[in-house]
Amino acid sequence: MARPRFHRLPAEQQRAIMAAALEEFAAHGFAAASLNRIIDAAGISKGSMYYYFDGKDDLYADVIRMQLEQLLEHSGPISVPDPADADAFWSELEGLYLRLMRRLGETPETAALLRGWLTGSGGPRCARPSRRRPRRRRRGCCRRSRRASGWARCAPTSPPT
Repeated sequence: MARPRFHRLPAEQQRAIMAAALEEFAAHGFAAASLNRIIDAAGISKGSMYYYFDGKDDLYADVIRMQLEQLLEHSGPISVPDPADADAFWSELEGLYLRLMRRLGETPETAALLRGWLTGSGGPRCARPSRRRPRRRRRGCCRRSRRASGWARCAPTSPPT
């Protein structure tokens, strides 16, 4: 995400950076997008880009957030029907879907960006969760020693100082 100092920039400069990033990510996807091309198109220095964002993945996340906010904002108000009225719920959901699809049709760059993000094609790598269970150690517990010597007492953990 953008660092707080990015939001202190003049709105015109913020829009220039975000527009350049949107164009680059929509055209090339995350993996093939070039931060240097974004920097050149936005008319800022590389140092300035890293002053406002931690890296390409932070800029990508902020562009996606901004585009999703605009998409929802332009789709119109979302009314919440009576929970007991299933037909009204599904009708409202269908209307929202159609408004979102219409808006995506009007903004092909946003559609391309979100398509790449939702399909996971070349997006930033997320840490894969470990399949191993973490070992649970309790203070004063006993465990079987790796050696053939038998049972061993766990070393008590001391609180951090």
